[in-house]
Amino acid sequence: MYSYLAKVNIIYSQKIIKKAAQMYPNLKFELLTNGLLFNEKFVDELGIVNKIERIVVSLHAARKTTYETIMRGSKYDLVHKNLEWIFSLKKSGKIKDVCLIFVFFQCTV
Repeated sequence: MYSYLAKVNIIYSQKIIKKAAQMYPNLKFELLTNGLLFNEKFVDELGIVNKIERIVVSLHAARKTTYETIMRGSKYDLVHKNLEWIFSLKKSGKIKDVCLIFVFFQCTV
């Protein structure tokens, strides 16, 4: 049986992820998130915690005030907490890799 790596944005693809994980038991995922909703409960609901190869997190600022200005309605502290959980998955060996992507805006440079 082949294993495939599916690169998906989790928020827009929740139903597809669940169905694919059920249909293809050896499927592995690389997930893209901004970190806001990506937490233990969310991953448990998807049922793929043991199928994640890599988590790619796109961050828009390093400082709380800048982040919350750019990402209106988003909470920096929640993203930070979720990042700590994501890195704990890497540290414990549950996932192979975490990649951070920094998005630059004129106000962050």
